[in-house]
Amino acid sequence: APELSVFAPLTQVQAVDRLLAGVRTTASTPPPDWIEEPVIGPRQFRTLSEERQKAERQRNLRQGLDLRRWWLAEMVATPSPLTERMTLFWHNHFVSAQPKVRWAQLMYRQNALLRQHAVGNFKTMLHAVARDPAMVVYLDSATSRRGRPNENFAREVMELFTLGQGHYTELD
Repeated sequence: APELSVFAPLTQVQAVDRLLAGVRTTASTPPPDWIEEPVIGPRQFRTLSEERQKAERQRNLRQGLDLRRWWLAEMVATPSPLTERMTLFWHNHFVSAQPKVRWAQLMYRQNALLRQHAVGNFKTMLHAVARDPAMVVYLDSATSRRGRPNENFAREVMELFTLGQGHYTELD
């Protein structure tokens, strides 16, 4: 209720201006120190020994848990709760997940991208998400080939991300 009392005497425009005045496009909590480490791609991963593959899977799991802890800490400590609420909203809207993406570095970059565009222009964000490496992995876009496109991305963009079910055809 104390938050509401600040906004009660304001006009709608003043209230929106006040809400947006504190919006951030970057996290205030320092990110994990591994975010710039290179990822080991699938081809390179397959060349590793079984022992090294196991170690890489364990490292990816630890980093994924570390990333979750970092984001929860940011949600609690942020001077811009609206930014984090919107980042979480967009993460749910443009769904992806650590188990399929595998690399926490890519998930961190996606989180930063969603935060950067959290209260910005949807079209700009949609174009950025379309090129986001975590989304490319999650929607199997890397397996698309000329003449044999993987339709996951197109279906998700048309149905889930923008127009909704039944508002497009396969020709689209």
